[in-house]
Amino acid sequence: MAFVATITIADREEEIGVSRYVVNLYGDSHEFSVAVADEWQNKGLGTILMKQLIGYAREQGVTRLYSIDFADNYKMKALAKDLGMHAEADPNDSKQVIYSLYI
Repeated sequence: MAFVATITIADREEEIGVSRYVVNLYGDSHEFSVAVADEWQNKGLGTILMKQLIGYAREQGVTRLYSIDFADNYKMKALAKDLGMHAEADPNDSKQVIYSLYI
């Protein structure tokens, strides 16, 4: 599933953000990602996209969403905290962190 945010500029639709999830290899949880265009960051768009994704996932019976990100990605760290996600060090890579949300 994916949610895409767009704007129209000069009669042309442009994508400015996206959130999505896909079932993991083992079928027991769903990996998510969120991306927002640079000029639209820090405006709440990532939060809106993620809340839509979380709500949809809950309706579909998804029990866990997770993301693996670089530990120094402070924007993702702030978003994860705002959404109530749990963070843990990636046991396979010390430069990464795993954010999880049980829904």
